[in-house]
Amino acid sequence: MRMKNRWDNTGNFTGSVKAEWKIAKRLAAITAKDQTITYGGDISGTEYTADGLVDGHSVSVTLNPNTDKVTVNGSIAVSGAKITAGDVDVTANYDITYASGKLVIEPDASGIKDLTAENVSSADEEAVKAVQDMLDNAESTKEEWADISEKCEQLLDRIDEVNKQNEAIAEDVASFDEESVNSDDKAALEELAEEMEALLESENLTQEEREALGVDLEQVEDMIAVIEQIAADSKAATDQVEALDSETVTSDDQTQLEQAVANIEELLETDHLTEEERKALAEVKASAETMLETVEAAHKAVDTESINNSMEITAENVSREDKEILAKAKSDLEKALHNHGGNYTEEEKQIIRTELVRIQKALKVIENAEDVEAAIDALPETVVPDDGEMAIKILNAKAEYDALTEHEKSFVTEAAVKKLNGLLAALTDYRLIMGGGGIFTKESKEGLYFKANGHFDKFTGILVDGKAVDKANYEAKSGSTIVILKPAYLDTLAEGEHTLTFLYTDGEVSGTFLVKAKTTVPPTEDGSETTPPTTDGEETTP
Repeated sequence: MRMKNRWDNTGNFTGSVKAEWKIAKRLAAITAKDQTITYGGDISGTEYTADGLVDGHSVSVTLNPNTDKVTVNGSIAVSGAKITAGDVDVTANYDITYASGKLVIEPDASGIKDLTAENVSSADEEAVKAVQDMLDNAESTKEEWADISEKCEQLLDRIDEVNKQNEAIAEDVASFDEESVNSDDKAALEELAEEMEALLESENLTQEEREALGVDLEQVEDMIAVIEQIAADSKAATDQVEALDSETVTSDDQTQLEQAVANIEELLETDHLTEEERKALAEVKASAETMLETVEAAHKAVDTESINNSMEITAENVSREDKEILAKAKSDLEKALHNHGGNYTEEEKQIIRTELVRIQKALKVIENAEDVEAAIDALPETVVPDDGEMAIKILNAKAEYDALTEHEKSFVTEAAVKKLNGLLAALTDYRLIMGGGGIFTKESKEGLYFKANGHFDKFTGILVDGKAVDKANYEAKSGSTIVILKPAYLDTLAEGEHTLTFLYTDGEVSGTFLVKAKTTVPPTEDGSETTPPTTDGEETTP
């Protein structure tokens, strides 16, 4: 006979009755709770519910996710329930049913959370790809998770873009030769430098990439600097030359021109010039060399043999033999000034002018002497004092001679000096050519007539017996020099011989005349008186 246990509706035992009975298991339902976790994380092992357990009983279970991939439709299975009452396992007293929970595994984008197209670099590529792979292998996804996938694509695109840009930059840098870059390359290099600077300013480079790109940028900047320096040097040399003019270039410009030529030659030896630049510089160099030749020609023009041979000749030591050298030197200096006047400095011009003055003074010494000598040579061999025109020429020659310095006088030949002195002496060789020895008879109505060979312009008066005679007592006129002593004056003179002196500015001449008393003679048959003839008017020679 079986005893049938009696339980109340609360599950408490109320006793037993005599009957046949068997023990039925208590129903228990264990359900896994829904869980949402992040990819790579673990589900919680305590997220479940247990229904139907007796108070005081506890249960432990095993929760198992059905996937570890990103999903919105995953599940968490419950298994292995163990129910205990204290330390006693009462699992067998339960009829257990299990219910799975829903599992959502969300993608883990924390690795790319702070990444953007502005700061992602190749160092982040692995992390980005990991997120992308996680999504690519997902069992199911939510629509909003598409943004993560899109971000991964954008980040990887940017990494690829930067990598390609770095590769292109490296190839571009390698395409230029530091030894031969020229102005044709400048624009491309500047554009490349700007691109590199922009990339360096971004956050898309690893430190290693940044350092490598910095080295390349420095190389590009060095090439640009070389091109700019070549351009600056070319311009400086060109400006130096073009600032000058062949018509006015002087020795003051020589150093500048020589430096410009040297700089241009150095530039032409490099490979940093275009053909057009090389041609232009060659033309500038030729222009500079032409101007240097002009300066050299100007120097040579004042460095002739004649000029050098004349250097020690002065007005104080010149000799007649120096005339040819001096004349040639003078001509050379004048030609130098005429042909190269614009190619001398003011100081050089002053030196040339000073040398010309020195030569001209030395030549003047010779010319002065030659002029005097020529003037003397032009004079006749003889002259008479009353030749007024010739006297002027002789006196002018004498004045010119006297104006010479002692050094200049030494150049006049002895024969010329002797001739001049002879002519000067002849000009004062005064002679009484008429009236000498004349006789005046007192109370005569005719005076005495005298003529000297002196020029009337030099006549200053007369003396009779050494005493000046008033002009009222004689008549003087030209025709050589004619003097007629008036009868009234002669009547005042004592009877006898008297001396008459012609006075000239540069000499004198004297002659004598006789004053006689009036004589009475017997009348003639017709009653007239006769007077002995006089010698009035006769020409006499002392």
